[in-house]
Amino acid sequence: MKHVLYARFSREEDAIAAAEALGTHQATRGCHVATHHAPLASSELGLTETSSRSWGTEGVVVGGALGALFGGVIFPALGVPIAAPEIAAAATGFAGCVYGGWLSTIVGATTPDRRLEELARHMSDGEVLMTVEAEGEAGEARAAQLLAERSVELSRHKLV
Repeated sequence: MKHVLYARFSREEDAIAAAEALGTHQATRGCHVATHHAPLASSELGLTETSSRSWGTEGVVVGGALGALFGGVIFPALGVPIAAPEIAAAATGFAGCVYGGWLSTIVGATTPDRRLEELARHMSDGEVLMTVEAEGEAGEARAAQLLAERSVELSRHKLV
């Protein structure tokens, strides 16, 4: 699993010094370090950097609930002949989960991650963003320690 750290710097010189420290330390040599001076365009974001996962999860839950409601309560109330409302509720609930998850994931893929939007606002104010991609928890822990020594705001993100 890859671990991504985001560190915000108010000065470019501080970001460069931190990148050099990460690059020369034995425990963080496998890390990929990048600095960003301007926010990325939405079209440049990978699927894991969008809201597709959270939207997809919400779509599965809401779609399943609405599907079960229609199959078990609303269809029988409208006079739709259903032999077994429990089976109808389960079937339409499953269909709602699939459809809601699929549609919500597509919508979420067009929406940047909320945390990345917040970072973009700070970058618009002139701050420099550093991303550090580390393999494993040990690399992440050492990179986080080196960055914390520089008193920067640090946030974490895990990529599968």
